[in-house]
Amino acid sequence: MQEQSVTLPLSLALNNRSMTVGCWLKLQSPLYITSTATEVSIISQCPSMSYEQCLFYTIRSNVLYQAFYLDDKAGTTSMSGLLGQWIHVAFTFDLTTLLRQIYINGIAEPTGFTYGLNGMLQGGSFLGTGAPATIGRNMLLSAPTNYLNAYVDHFSISNRAKSACEVLNDATLVAYFSFDSGSLVDTGPNMLVGTAVGQTMISGERNQALSFTGGTNSYFQVSGLTAIGTVSSSFSIGLWINANVLYGTIVHVSRYASGAGGWCLPFLGFTSSQQLAAQIWDGLLVQSALGPILTLNAWTHVVETFSIANGLKLYINGTLYSTTSPITQYLASGYQNYMTIASTLTASVSSSLCTTSAGLVGFGYYNGSVDELKIYSRELTAEDVCTLSRV
Repeated sequence: MQEQSVTLPLSLALNNRSMTVGCWLKLQSPLYITSTATEVSIISQCPSMSYEQCLFYTIRSNVLYQAFYLDDKAGTTSMSGLLGQWIHVAFTFDLTTLLRQIYINGIAEPTGFTYGLNGMLQGGSFLGTGAPATIGRNMLLSAPTNYLNAYVDHFSISNRAKSACEVLNDATLVAYFSFDSGSLVDTGPNMLVGTAVGQTMISGERNQALSFTGGTNSYFQVSGLTAIGTVSSSFSIGLWINANVLYGTIVHVSRYASGAGGWCLPFLGFTSSQQLAAQIWDGLLVQSALGPILTLNAWTHVVETFSIANGLKLYINGTLYSTTSPITQYLASGYQNYMTIASTLTASVSSSLCTTSAGLVGFGYYNGSVDELKIYSRELTAEDVCTLSRV
C-alpha cells in the first residue's frame, strides 16, 4: 500500500474566501491504513494547529469532517459502508454567511458533531497563511496515519460556495453535449469527448444541432459511461429530437464500440407502429414505456428515466407520458458503456449479436436531428424534466 499525496502551489490560498471543494472518491479497504488512525485527509492547508489556522476536510471517526480547527462540522453517513464504490463528495463554505455544508453524491449531509459553531451552524472562516494545500494528507499530522487510501478523480476547488442545485448537478450530470458549432465535447463536469461520422451541423432547438442521414455511417458516440453500465443504477437521458422518418434507434447503449458483440440494447427509438418507445433490460425481458407518434420535422423534447423505486418513465415535452412499473432490476452490462446516437452500428446486421433482445424498438438507423443531449446518474424528478425542457 503506497503512501501518496499531492502538494499544491503555495499561491493557492484558501483563507478568507468562499469555496467549494469537490471530487470523486473510490475509498479502499482498509479505510484507515494503521490500526491507531481515526482520521484520513482529503485536503488540508494547515500552517498551525490553532484556532481557525488549520483547514482540514477529512474522514474522521468514519464520517466526513469539515474543519478550520476548533470550528468544525461533521456529517453522519458511515464512509466504511461506501468502500469500493465511486462517490462524489463536496464541501462548501460561504464567507458572507459563514455557513458550511457537506455533500455526498449531491445530497446535503445531515449535521452530526459540531465544535465552535452557533445554533445557526455558523462559525468563523479559515485564517491560516503560509502553508501549501495538500491533497491526501495533513502535513502536520504524523505519517502514515492520515494518508487517504482511495482513488481520486476530478478534484476541483471553486472560489465560491456552490448552491445545492449546482452540487447535485456536479455529482449526477454525467455528460452534456450541446452540439453548438458542431462541438463533440461534453461541457459537463466529466469533460468527455465524443466522436461522430456522417453528421451535419444544422440550426437546432438551442443554437446548433447534429443531423444524421439514417445510414450505416452516420452517428454520434460517447464512451466511458459508468453509471448506466451499473446493475439497477438509476439514470436519465434527455434530448431534443427532430425526426425526418419515424423509424430507427435514437439512443443505443452497448458494452463495445461496435454496438454489438455482447450486452447492447436500443434505449430509445421508434416501434414498427411508429410510436416512440423507451426501453431497459431486466434480465428476462425488454421493459418498454410507449410514447406517442411524433410530428415529423418538428422538435420534441424527450426524457427517459429509470429507478428501482419508480420504474421506467417516458416524458414528452416536459410532461410524463407513460410509466412501466414495477421493474425489480435493471440488468446492466456491468462495464463502462458506449452510447451511440442515430445508429445501432453492427447490431443492425443481426439481433443475435446482442445478449439482450431488441424489444419493441429494433435495431436500425435514425434519420433526423438531435440537440442538447444530457445524461444523468439519477432519476430526474418531474420538476427537473419540466425545467430541462424549457431551458
